[in-house]
Amino acid sequence: MEALKTGAYRDSLNELFKTADFTPEERRKFLQMVAFSIDFRSEYTVLHTVTTVSLSVEIGRMLGEPDDELDSLYYGALLHDVGKVSTPIAILEKLGRLTPEEMTVMRRHVEVSDEILADLVSPCIRRIAVRHHEKLDGSGYLRGLTGDHLSTDERIVAIADILSALIRKRSYKDAYDKERVRAILTGMKADGLLCPVLVDLVLNRYDELTAAAAQNLREILSLYTSLRGEYERLLAQVRRREEREALPL
Repeated sequence: MEALKTGAYRDSLNELFKTADFTPEERRKFLQMVAFSIDFRSEYTVLHTVTTVSLSVEIGRMLGEPDDELDSLYYGALLHDVGKVSTPIAILEKLGRLTPEEMTVMRRHVEVSDEILADLVSPCIRRIAVRHHEKLDGSGYLRGLTGDHLSTDERIVAIADILSALIRKRSYKDAYDKERVRAILTGMKADGLLCPVLVDLVLNRYDELTAAAAQNLREILSLYTSLRGEYERLLAQVRRREEREALPL
């Protein structure tokens, strides 16, 4: 766990999968735990993660996406900030605006997510997770992709990530009210940053969307609580194996 906190995340994850010999189902659960593990340090971050998941899935449902696509959308949103395992807590919970140097460190979480997920999830889920800061006009990051390179699900998580940040209290801000949120999203649409179809959907069905997402949030928080205990159990299992293997023959 300390290796994850200090940034030695790739070696730690590779070693966990190698030594634990997880079944496919255990591997799936572990991915959920990894997504939440960074949030054990920060209540704001876990609430942002689960809110982004809730909003993403609800937007997908409103668009009539089939269950298999909703499943990919769920995992893409769940893992969208997994790279923040390498972000210092002082930056994650800083009060006030980040300096340019701190913003560079913060933005690196997308690259780290890309590296972590490379061999752990399907390419589709990986793309959904790592493209949430891309903008339709190419001004986003990590790749500076334009709208014609961004799928619907990638666009959904991008707007859900922003909406989550606006409606939730963070270490540096209070939650924004409905009118301020609408003004910000309308402005981003006008500037060509976010998908206009999705912005219109969010604005037209705002109350319904946020109410449904709140219900989903309660369900995912319950999952988070149970997975946190399971995560700690699996880490203890790995440590016991490592200790046994280290004993002299």
